[in-house]
Amino acid sequence: MASVRPVQKVNVAAAAAGLSTFALAMAPHALAAQEAMQLAEGEPFIVQVGWAATCVMFSFSLALVVWGRSGL
Repeated sequence: MASVRPVQKVNVAAAAAGLSTFALAMAPHALAAQEAMQLAEGEPFIVQVGWAATCVMFSFSLALVVWGRSGL
């Protein structure tokens, strides 16, 4: 039983090192995603309304096609 403990500690240390390396590698990507969302929030209201209207028209068009064909 005594030889099992050091192996577990090594596994935990290796997992922690791998996780911290992954976190450091992903930090620039997370920052870029956050900046992209901030840019999207800065769009004028009319642009947001335009995109919303486009989505509504697309969804309603699909609904009409499904309804016209009497279901899926």
